Amino acid sequence: MRSYGTYFPMKTEKKMAAVNFRCRKSAPRVWETIDPYPDLQALFHEFNQRFFSGMLPEMEVKWSTKMTRAAGMTHHLLGDNDNCVQCKIHLSQPILELRPRRDTVESLLHEMIHAYLCVTKSKDPGDDHGPNFQHLMGILNETLGTNIAIQHNFHKEVEALKKHQWECDGPCKKIVKRARNLAPSAKERWFQEHEQTCGGNFIKTSEP
Repeated sequence: MRSYGTYFPMKTEKKMAAVNFRCRKSAPRVWETIDPYPDLQALFHEFNQRFFSGMLPEMEVKWSTKMTRAAGMTHHLLGDNDNCVQCKIHLSQPILELRPRRDTVESLLHEMIHAYLCVTKSKDPGDDHGPNFQHLMGILNETLGTNIAIQHNFHKEVEALKKHQWECDGPCKKIVKRARNLAPSAKERWFQEHEQTCGGNFIKTSEP
């Protein structure tokens, strides 16, 4: 197992007091040069032990080839009394393969904070990125030198993936770009209004 520095505890409030961090300021620079295509499950296990005191249970952590709007997503399954029955972490392969490896690390840590708050029943009511999330995010950023953010969408990469394009042949000339080959249809909220105000058909004009 690689060593990023010395172990020391960072106390937080309530149940988050158990989180421990092992790091040094140069860690992000090291992450840029190792494992250009990292094993997410292995990274999860390492980060869980080093930064979360091993408190996260075994969970599915994998790349998604279908996620094209956000870099990461944590799926929660809650049981009685809001107990966290299961968590799954998915990271976008199409987006993050266009980014430096540091963004994969920071996106994974972002999602692991979500999982930790679920497991410890410390989720912020009505706000996935409320005070508890921001508190842990701040500690990680300060101690690791990372730049974990509340939003980790990469707009340039998201737009670059939109290689399927349709154009309306009616008066509005609306252009729709998408990463997946899904033509505009009545399943979308705006489509009915478009039919009423324009009435044109969407013709595919570009594809990979």
